[in-house]
Amino acid sequence: MYSPYKRLTIIIVISIMLIITGQIVYYNHHKLEDSNAIWSLYSKGSTMELIPDAKYISSIEIQNYTDKQFFTFKYQDYRWKVDSHTDTPIQQPKIEKLINILQTASITYLSQTEIPDSLKLPPILSITPLGSKALENSTLVISNMNPTRTAHYAYLSDEPKKIFLIDAVSVEILTQPLSQYYDIILPELNTNAIMHLQIVNTHGDIKISKKINNEFFSNYEFAHPFSGYAVSEQTFFSQFLNLWMGRTPISIVNYYEPSVSQERMEETGLDIPQATLSIQHIDGSSFNLAIGLKADDFHFYAKEPYSDDIWLIPSDLANSILYLHPFDWVMKALMLPNISHTASIELHNYSSERVLDWSSSRATEQESRNLYESIISLQYNQSHTNSSILIEDLHPAYKLRWKFKNKEEKYVIFASYDDNYYYVIIDSILTPFLVEQYQIHQLEKAWIVYSR
Repeated sequence: MYSPYKRLTIIIVISIMLIITGQIVYYNHHKLEDSNAIWSLYSKGSTMELIPDAKYISSIEIQNYTDKQFFTFKYQDYRWKVDSHTDTPIQQPKIEKLINILQTASITYLSQTEIPDSLKLPPILSITPLGSKALENSTLVISNMNPTRTAHYAYLSDEPKKIFLIDAVSVEILTQPLSQYYDIILPELNTNAIMHLQIVNTHGDIKISKKINNEFFSNYEFAHPFSGYAVSEQTFFSQFLNLWMGRTPISIVNYYEPSVSQERMEETGLDIPQATLSIQHIDGSSFNLAIGLKADDFHFYAKEPYSDDIWLIPSDLANSILYLHPFDWVMKALMLPNISHTASIELHNYSSERVLDWSSSRATEQESRNLYESIISLQYNQSHTNSSILIEDLHPAYKLRWKFKNKEEKYVIFASYDDNYYYVIIDSILTPFLVEQYQIHQLEKAWIVYSR
């Protein structure tokens, strides 16, 4: 049990601690009160509603000094509309939320001791509601945040000396750009249902179509410029389909300009687009896009080809169209003959007149696999545009000849293009592609090893 003296000692110690704590609180309270800066979260001024009769507002003028935007909402025909674009649909609930904030947001007037002498109030937003008697002939001006960043300084234009605070959350909603009010949904690109695709850019006109019968190595083929040649499924997916998957409809939340002038079209580069994308889906719906100049580090200006409304598209999506070369999507493998259907293959060197051959009847399984891999590894390296040249005018350097077990034959001729590349001729058809001479020389070396 504690003795009476110990209890008394404890009581005295606690009393002294309470007295010291009270002195500290009292000292700090008066120190803050004497300060010219507002560092406390709560003000000593009075609290009241901003615009009690906001429900009677018939027009709202908003000027955003940061984004340099000025727009007016007007209530017409039982709906809110943008004064400059009355035909553009507006999300009515967002206007109602804005009015609700003007009506219910609590503001706190500051006492004179809470207003620093050096306080500057540059406007970042001004709102002029018409129809409200509470704010008749006056404008709400919102300025910078207070030191605790919980509220913004504000005042009414007819009483600039009476400064009050309005909470930061309400201001964030009030300062949203006009584009966030538009009730517009842009078209959607369905990456799983593309039937036809066309891209026009600085490299020309690119057209691909889905094949009627799906194939293992490619479901798409070129319609232009490499008509009938297969599209690389892997490249098409990695460079386009996977990139666009789930990225449409493009969001207009941060930027949207309806019905722009011809001058604005020229400023954004959309009078003569840098590139266009046209897609027809299997169900007949379409997705069309025109890309203009770079808007910032992360976006390009864009629009639908026959529309005067401008919006922004992310740079990675724009770049997938702007810089695409048709050869990028070509299936690069020269041929994919099935080794199990092949009876024999010959490699003929026209210069040395050496003929190297392989026969399925006398080759081991490993030898057959090695030779087959050396053939399918041959890749087109680039395209050429010399379509007027005649095959009989070319000088063949090598010839690959297949004989299949069903007695059919197929051959590929490599003819000199320059010191580094060969033309590729498949079954008497000059392809629009070139291969490096180095590839064919390496193939010949591999076959020489096999022949030994």
